[in-house]
Amino acid sequence: MESTIENINFKSPVDLTESSEPVYLSQSNAVGQGVDVFGRVNPDSFIMPLMDPLKSGLHKFTFLGKDFVIPKYVTAIENPMAYFQGSTCNTREEFQNSIAVNASAKAGYGLFSGEMKAAFDRQYKSSAEYAYTYSNFYSTLGLLEMGESAGYLRNTFQASVDALPDTVNEGNLNAFVDFFRDYGIYYTDKVEMGGSLEFYVSVKKTSQLTDIQISAMMKAQYKGLFTNGSIETGVEGTLAWKNYTANSEYHIVATGGNSALAGALAGIDPMNPSGDTVKLYNAWLESVNKHPALTNLRLKGIWMLCGNKKDVVNAAWELYGPTIHPKITIENESRTSAWPPPAARTPIITLNGDQIKPKTGAISPVGYQATILSNDGKTPHILYDKYFCLNPSERIWNENWKLLYKQMITELQMSEFYAKDNILLLTSFGMGNNLCPTREGYEFLKLNGAGKQVEFWEAHCSPGSVGGGINIWVTFPLNYMLASNLRNGPNTGVEMLQFSQDNFSAITSQTTLYLFKDSFSGKYTIAN
Repeated sequence: MESTIENINFKSPVDLTESSEPVYLSQSNAVGQGVDVFGRVNPDSFIMPLMDPLKSGLHKFTFLGKDFVIPKYVTAIENPMAYFQGSTCNTREEFQNSIAVNASAKAGYGLFSGEMKAAFDRQYKSSAEYAYTYSNFYSTLGLLEMGESAGYLRNTFQASVDALPDTVNEGNLNAFVDFFRDYGIYYTDKVEMGGSLEFYVSVKKTSQLTDIQISAMMKAQYKGLFTNGSIETGVEGTLAWKNYTANSEYHIVATGGNSALAGALAGIDPMNPSGDTVKLYNAWLESVNKHPALTNLRLKGIWMLCGNKKDVVNAAWELYGPTIHPKITIENESRTSAWPPPAARTPIITLNGDQIKPKTGAISPVGYQATILSNDGKTPHILYDKYFCLNPSERIWNENWKLLYKQMITELQMSEFYAKDNILLLTSFGMGNNLCPTREGYEFLKLNGAGKQVEFWEAHCSPGSVGGGINIWVTFPLNYMLASNLRNGPNTGVEMLQFSQDNFSAITSQTTLYLFKDSFSGKYTIAN
């Protein structure tokens, strides 16, 4: 017989009402849950229980003066403590890596996109335009942790482990991928009970604030809201504070404690600290002792529960892991082109280390490489890859420059691969400032994710102005790059725009991008 104690409302606080007999602590079922690592680090991401309480039997745990019973594979201690977790991050990659490390998961795999989406929903599709900072406070009253697990796995999970191959290779990797999808890549090894206050801030990069300034302003704001009741005079009058408040958005989440107080705390105006916000915070914190809830989770790799299959499951994850978070690198350059045109210096683009290069070479040193990658939930592959070049037969290019954009846009839009959410990489080479997008080109770029960088380019160019002397073909070197999900609208992609400082010298730009999933079989989004 297998336990049916599994479908618990893990968001409910611990029931501390008096009882004549010890009651089952339902929160203990949070230990040993398979976790969807593309979601959030909270019970919303639990896939299914991997352990069976009926196999282990129960033992007593006294928590906050009340006797409970919990499975014998769970060790528990009443351990009051308070601590903060937080970071200031310039990119989505940095933020999600920070969350992964906090959860004891390995960084660098694009895990916990759900945390990014929940904390910064309004910024999610234009994440490259913001910096991110957060400070999460935890008031922990008790810990529940996995003890000895051998012999206590659920029958269905154990059978799935036993059915896995003894070795892993590219040919049988899908068997392990199916296992990861069904049960998770990580499981909950430790959970905390108490209260938490999560404070997230996004700051527009146009604010020109440094990481140190953003961190300092957020800490001053947090202290003003929950400790002092006001912003310190030495901070409030600074230019950094004015830039911070003018360019920031906030998200607050309170877990545990009295539900009405938690809701009120999450709804305060972050720009209006007062004695009332301090009183509300203190009242909520005091209420945590009567209404403790599940807060922070610590994870371990699911291979740790796989007995003699531990090493092969771990090896399967090492083989599969890089494919769920592809890395794209782009290097492009521009320089003043002499007449007659020299050989092209085309972009160097890689996807997980493999070069992306069109089969047909560039006919001139000025143009774009347009690449479309698949996006069907599987590892992306190249669907379309082509150079579009400025006609090299005419030194005066102020007419055929328009044809470059017309040809590129027409061909891309007519392609069967020009489908919503497929991944576009558009990378310039040998480009000059005055070869800026035509109106048709500008609209195409905006439709497909471009934003402030192409707007800046359009505002600072002289369209079609050739410039230079008789031996110069293209001058005012400039590099541009757009990476986006096709047809998602303005400000949803990642752009790079770099000008030559003296309008003549060569420039080289290097960009690193990552693809992220928000579900196991979901499509990728692109960010840096």
